[in-house]
Formats: sequence, C-alpha cells, structure tokens
Amino acid sequence: MVPSKGDQSGLAILFSNLVTIVLAVALNWELGPVLAIYWCQSVIIGVFQYRRIIALKNFSTEGFSSYGAAVPENEEGKRETAEFFCIHFGGFHCFYLFFIIVFIATEQIWISLEDLVWIVVGVFSFYYSHRLSFRNSVNEDLKGRPNLGSLYSLPFARILPMHLTLLLGGFVAHSLGALVLFLLLKTLADYIMHRFDHAMIRKKESS
Repeated sequence: MVPSKGDQSGLAILFSNLVTIVLAVALNWELGPVLAIYWCQSVIIGVFQYRRIIALKNFSTEGFSSYGAAVPENEEGKRETAEFFCIHFGGFHCFYLFFIIVFIATEQIWISLEDLVWIVVGVFSFYYSHRLSFRNSVNEDLKGRPNLGSLYSLPFARILPMHLTLLLGGFVAHSLGALVLFLLLKTLADYIMHRFDHAMIRKKESS
C-alpha cells in the first residue's frame, strides 16, 4: 500500500515510525524504550479522538447503543459517548502501562536518562503526525455526517493490531535485527489502520 501525496497525515505517521526505528538502531535499544514510545502514541490517539468527538456538529448514531438504549443524536449523547470513551480507552492503557512496567522490571530492560530524552523526541514526532491527522479528520467531519459509534470504536480497532504485532516481537525477537523487523510490521499495521480509519469514516459520511 503506497501512500498518496495527498495523505500528508499518513506520510507523517510513517515518518514518526521511521524516527522510532532509527532511534532503536542508533541507540541499540531493547524493547523497553520502544514500548514506552508506542504506549504514548496510543494515548495521543485517544486524546485526539476525544477532542474529535467533542468537536462534532452534525453526526449520526445509527446502529449505536449504550446499555441497550439508542444513543441520542444530541449534545448529551455526544458528551456521554466522549466520557465513556475516556473511561474505556483510559482503563485499557492503565492496564497496558502496568504490563509494560512489569515486563521491563522482569526482563531488567532499564531506561536510562539518555534513553528518556530520545523517547521524548519519538513521542513528539507522533504528537505532530496525529495532530495533523486530527485536523484533517475534523475538517472531513464538518463536511459530512460521521457515525458517532464508528468514532468511538475505531481507535480500539486501530491500536490493537499494532500493539499485538509489537508485543509478539518482544516475546520472539532476541536481536536488534529481529526487533526492527517487528517494528516495520508494526509500522505497516499502523499505516493500514490509519487508512482504514479514514476510509470507514468517509464511507459512513456518504451513506
């Protein structure tokens, strides 16, 4: 899947992943610092998705229910959905952070002060790329009538493949070369889900 020139946010996401891979190779990283960067990337995705839901003006809730009741197409329905998203997405990442801490401590993959500085660089590159994607998505949302249920669920579908790929690499990769291979697979999963995210929203808007 070759990125199009018009997909600036997709190109930015590819570049951010490349930054992380270069850092891993240049600093001979093990999995710990990489997990830290990608955990932060997932949190960034969640923060911008919350802001995207809050920014909605005209939206559909067709097929979307909460506790067995249809979600109303009004401000209250939108804000309650945003709050539920924060609780569920945040809870997942608290559990995931606990796993990362236990994994790093068990494997004794310590993160040095120098690593921490470069981790911040990697995280900032993802912040920039997802901010660009957020701006493009909000502009698309304002032109159409996106489905609130899709906006709620797509971030989960987006982050799970890339994290499963990365965690699989952590358990089977015992060299930098193997780790880089799994980082490349994670990058591919990240970009495919980015394209899928935007394609699904445009499909919902046009239906």
